[in-house]
This record gives sequence, C-alpha cells and structure tokens, in this order.
Amino acid sequence: MRTLIALLGGAVLALAFVYGARWLGIGRIVTLAIFLTLWLVACLVDAQRGIRAGYAASTETSIHVLLFILPAALAVLLARSLLR
Repeated sequence: MRTLIALLGGAVLALAFVYGARWLGIGRIVTLAIFLTLWLVACLVDAQRGIRAGYAASTETSIHVLLFILPAALAVLLARSLLR
C-alpha cells in the first residue's frame, strides 16, 4: 500500500510541477531539474525509512528505483508535450 501511495503522490507531484511551470512560464529544463531533484530526495528518504523499519536494503532499492522512474518518466513526457 505504501508503494501505491508513493506512486500516486509522485504522479500528482509531477503533474503539479509541469502544469505549474506552464502557468508560471518556467522552462522545461528548470522544471524537470527541480522536480527530479526533489523526487530523488523523497525516494531516498523513504527508502531509508524502510530500511530502518527492518526491510532488506535490496528490496527497498528495487522498489524505490521503480518509484523514482515512473513519476520521473511521466514528468519528462508531460514536459515534452506541454512545455515548449
């Protein structure tokens, strides 16, 4: 359940960043750099919390790679299509 919540949160955050950048007139590269940095930090913090809770580091790593890549890919695709 935690994985699904994180995926949905990442997707919502990606949408908010891309649409917010479009509304504010911020460029595609700046938007993606800020989102990807913040999302990477969030994934790393969440992985660390999972490891401290007793989950194996290999399990947390594989899950968080997926958690990072899917919203990041969504943000890149949206930025390519909406921000010109």
